[in-house]
Parts: sequence; structure tokens; C-alpha cells
Amino acid sequence: MNARFWHYVNGGLVKITIKPGQELSHSTSEQHDEGYSFQAASWRYDGAHVQRECTGGGKDCDGFISYSYDAICSVDKLHTDWNKYSEVYYPTWQNTDARQYDQYAEMMNY
Repeated sequence: MNARFWHYVNGGLVKITIKPGQELSHSTSEQHDEGYSFQAASWRYDGAHVQRECTGGGKDCDGFISYSYDAICSVDKLHTDWNKYSEVYYPTWQNTDARQYDQYAEMMNY
């Protein structure tokens, strides 16, 4: 059975369909007046759970920052988190790991 769920990408909703044993990924980056930013996501489906890995960051006048987080969602919870703004059900992700880095905060010993 394929897993299907909504994800917000590039300013709009996309319905993702993933087969058991499959991995999908998406990334985007852009330059702006102070530097650049990037985001990437990947999903793996084992037939019972979808695992998601997200990374992002960029550089601007405040230095380099980055973040990443991992989450998992069982198939029966792929359509349980109602979003009244987009009017769709998103997966109920359970975070499993998260990391962040802020260049200037580290330089200030935060």
C-alpha cells in the first residue's frame, strides 16, 4: 500500500505519494539581498512508517545558521493533523531528533 500525504513546498501544497521501500527528496535554495537560504526534505517509507529528514539554513548579515530535524509518522496518522488555513490534513509527525547551529551565537558563547 502506498503512503500519501500533504506537504507544503515552494509556496503551495503538494500531495506526496511514496511506495514501500522508496525514498523521495526535495530541495530548494535561493539568493537574496543579504546572502542565501536553503531547505531540503527527504522521506522514506518502510510499509508501516514514513520517516522524514529536514535540513535548512543560510547565511545573511547575522552569519551562518543551519538546522535539521528528523521525524516519523505511522501510516494511520498521515491524515490526522487538521490545518484550518490550508484546509487539509497533514501527518502527525513525532520528532525523533533536532539540531541547530548559529554562527554568531556560538561566537558569543550562547
